[in-house]
Amino acid sequence: MSLELRPTVIIDVPLIVTEILLNPDQIIIKFPHGETADIGSLCYLKTAKDKRRGIKDIHFGRLVELESFIDSRRNQIRKLIKIISDQLNFGSKNSVTVKNSVDTFVSFIRWSDQNNFNNVLEDYENSMKIFISYSEFLNNRYSKGDISLKHSDTQQARVLNLLSIFFEQNTLSHETKNLKTTDFSKKSKSQAVKTYKKSINYEIRPTKIINLPFEDNVIPSPPEQSIIMFPTKKTLDVGFLCYLHVGPLKLINQKHVRFVQLKSLCEMRKIQVRKLINLISDQLKLNNLSVETIHNHWNRFITFMRWADENKFHNVLDCSVSANNTLTFYSEYLSSKFSHQEISLKHATLQLLTVMNTLSTFFDGDNFRHKANSLKVSDFKKKLSTQLPIIIKPTIRYEIRTSKIIDLPLKIDENILNPEEVIIRFSNGRSVDLGALCYLKAEPVKEYKQGTSRYQKNGRLVHLQSLSNSRQDQIKRLITIVSDQLNHSGLRVKTIIDSISRFVAFMRWADESHLHDVLDSSDKAHNTLKVYSQFLREKFLRNEITLKHAERQHTIVIKILSDFFDEDDFGHGFFVFKSKSNISTATEPPCELAQARLLALCNALFKGIGSLVLDQKSYPYKLDLPEFLDLPNNFLWLFPAESWFKRPENAFIKRKICFGFNYRTGQLNTIKEIKILRGHSLRGDEKIIIEAQNNIDAANSNYRNSQRMHVATVAQNAFIVLFLAETGMNWAQLVDLTWSRNYQINSERQLFRTIKWRANGKECYFELSSGFMPIFKRYLQLRDFLLGNQPCEWLFFKLGKRGLGQPSQIKDSLHNFFKSLKKIDPNLTEIHSRQWRAAKSDWLIRNTDVSTTALVLQNTEKTVLSSYIAGSETKHWEEMSNFLNQVSNVVQDKRENTKNMTLRAVGGCSSLGEPRSVSKKIPIASNCVEPEGCLFCDKFKIHVDEIDIRKLLSCRYCVKKIAPLTSDQNTYENLIQPILNRIDVFVTEIKKRNNDLLEKIQYEVDEEGELETYWRRKLEMFMELGVVI
Repeated sequence: MSLELRPTVIIDVPLIVTEILLNPDQIIIKFPHGETADIGSLCYLKTAKDKRRGIKDIHFGRLVELESFIDSRRNQIRKLIKIISDQLNFGSKNSVTVKNSVDTFVSFIRWSDQNNFNNVLEDYENSMKIFISYSEFLNNRYSKGDISLKHSDTQQARVLNLLSIFFEQNTLSHETKNLKTTDFSKKSKSQAVKTYKKSINYEIRPTKIINLPFEDNVIPSPPEQSIIMFPTKKTLDVGFLCYLHVGPLKLINQKHVRFVQLKSLCEMRKIQVRKLINLISDQLKLNNLSVETIHNHWNRFITFMRWADENKFHNVLDCSVSANNTLTFYSEYLSSKFSHQEISLKHATLQLLTVMNTLSTFFDGDNFRHKANSLKVSDFKKKLSTQLPIIIKPTIRYEIRTSKIIDLPLKIDENILNPEEVIIRFSNGRSVDLGALCYLKAEPVKEYKQGTSRYQKNGRLVHLQSLSNSRQDQIKRLITIVSDQLNHSGLRVKTIIDSISRFVAFMRWADESHLHDVLDSSDKAHNTLKVYSQFLREKFLRNEITLKHAERQHTIVIKILSDFFDEDDFGHGFFVFKSKSNISTATEPPCELAQARLLALCNALFKGIGSLVLDQKSYPYKLDLPEFLDLPNNFLWLFPAESWFKRPENAFIKRKICFGFNYRTGQLNTIKEIKILRGHSLRGDEKIIIEAQNNIDAANSNYRNSQRMHVATVAQNAFIVLFLAETGMNWAQLVDLTWSRNYQINSERQLFRTIKWRANGKECYFELSSGFMPIFKRYLQLRDFLLGNQPCEWLFFKLGKRGLGQPSQIKDSLHNFFKSLKKIDPNLTEIHSRQWRAAKSDWLIRNTDVSTTALVLQNTEKTVLSSYIAGSETKHWEEMSNFLNQVSNVVQDKRENTKNMTLRAVGGCSSLGEPRSVSKKIPIASNCVEPEGCLFCDKFKIHVDEIDIRKLLSCRYCVKKIAPLTSDQNTYENLIQPILNRIDVFVTEIKKRNNDLLEKIQYEVDEEGELETYWRRKLEMFMELGVVI
């Protein structure tokens, strides 16, 4: 086995937001406290520590056998590094603890590789089988006395925890053979206590007795001081759970006192213990079990929590994943104690079910029941079910409160007297119930984003007795903030509604989590926000929300709290979720063929139906359509009916309506044809023909007939598609476009026209190409036809059913319109506003630049690059095909027809003096002066022989030597990197043609320094100048 050093790079964790892990096999991660871990070496199956090197040379990494590289590990290691980064960003563990867990996990992977378990990270099932083998390996080492039981348990816990996160498994039930944890409980535990006594200074903490159950709205004292007293005068110390290091009970003045390490107070645990205390209070008020039973229940749960802390499972209540992992080991612990006859099966079962029941309630779910399978509980389930206390959430009576709607923004000097009654209403008619936040208990909803329509009239149902006086003043301020945003922020109304709705969701979550003091002070809000970020993180890890959703939710809450407390730096020092732009999916523009088909069809519909209604053409109407639809003579017959068209091949399929019209011939059906449509002859067939003729006469005599109005709305929708394609507007902008008859058309730049008008005192405008202007003016005629004499402030609008009724703003999408179009063109591809915007962006980027694209689309350059830069798949394949053909043409197998070929430093030139770049996007200009200019010229040629291969590789060798001389990163990326990338492209093609020759010359150039003459002299010149060593 030949072991050697590999290229390495040290990367700090946690990662920065925009960091891209290009070569995970080279990465050594560095933790905040300075220690490193060679994660990248896991991409190689065979590695070893380099004993020749000391601590100072740690950045060289482990020795590896290069041939043992596994390409599939690259993505797995990339994912592992991001998990480690997330743990440092979001988790409650410090850097040293995370480093220890990583070291353990790396040891597990190396053990797997050494035992030929190369697929350990490929799927969940394999990893569990390998983990079982690993557990047996640890068990064997423990039985030989090589390791302690505590060490074995810790190793397994760390590996299991990281595997659960890696495979996104909320519950990892492993099948490891039980270790003899009772030995640990007998021996190791006592030793551990002795050790603690020597190393940890235990002290008495301040305590306070609190009586349960609470009265409404009573907030418990600091949880770390709490000793709860039950109605029977029995007490239970739960406050000590806020400390991670706890000593034994001591008898002082005839009282048992729990000693703790005061420095181990955990802020996260304080919030968790407060929630536990509220659960106990609710159980005492609502459960019909005796106080004694409830006291025993919680005594058992505190026993579990003590075991968890003693065994370093401090994050047991942080999230359901941590709780599940801890419970796995606790069930093994109980099972082992039972098997050694230290406890009865009944005791073990009751203890486990108690813990599962409490955790299920704590995490608002029932994800812990499966753990009972690890013990034989079937004999006791029926007996214990009546004894096991079930924690019932409060049965609260929610009622309708007095409410009033207040329009925003507020008028000058408008006072809000009763904020608890307020439902705020915005200019677009949407409303948000802010007044309900004055009540600490409101009707729960399933999702944590509140709707706006459900509570428009009466508001949310609330528990009237939970009205908070302090919250009333806070909601007054919140309403004022929202009003100020509408007046001064410049944000769209929909954006503000979204923001305040998300903040309401946050407030409801806080109240449901008993964090009612969230708005009392900046510090309390900050602490609550820490817990909320953990809540969002857990939902993200369970794939219940996207990272982008978590980012927006978190950012908006920080922004509003910053405004509320008037602190610009409220979010400083606090990690904010960031969805990385490199992993967000940019909108892919539809292929050009799909665009052309849809635009041709919509143009035909707008033009044809527009002529029907505006030029007062008669029914039956022949609508000309594009040839690609394969219609006989390329047209459809339109009739004044609910089914206003049918493709000819569907004309005689049985139907329930419109029997009188023949969509194939454009005439009325005969009685025989009606019989075919109805399936049999019935009385009234003659009447059908008469009614059909009457419908035609009515539509031709009244040019505002409902059937004409209906098809006119179809023409309007067709124009909307054309307008979206022309302007690249998003849907929200389009539906918000106002209009005035007093508009102006200006020619501010060649081939384009700017349409300007004023609405609500503001100047509005958009730009259209000159060629689109006749279509736009035709739409304005259609708009006047649809409206009649009705006023309407919107450029685009909707009418009532069948085109009748009052105009109103469009709220729905074009989904139903596309359904109708697919009856004309079954192969039609739906293209919506965002895709049209991407298509326009794609065209602009290809033909202009990013700045111009951003200007036209009224976006930032960052938004254009992240959201609309994807390019269509068809275009990508076309470009890739052209690129491969181009490379293939450059690299030639034989040195034939070289009569007109000029020899150059990097290859040959087929037409010296006529340089032309292979692409406009390449930053290096093609020229006949510098050798690197040849690489990007369409006249450049390379032969697969020793002469040209040595030239190319010698060029690469020299460029790499001078690369460190670049003054900054931009110079490197714009000058050096493109040259190296271009050479690599040609090397890849040569490798396909003659790999043996390539490897031979590559060794001679890179290892022996046998450069081609031109490049050897150039390198010698650099060396003489002292530029290159």
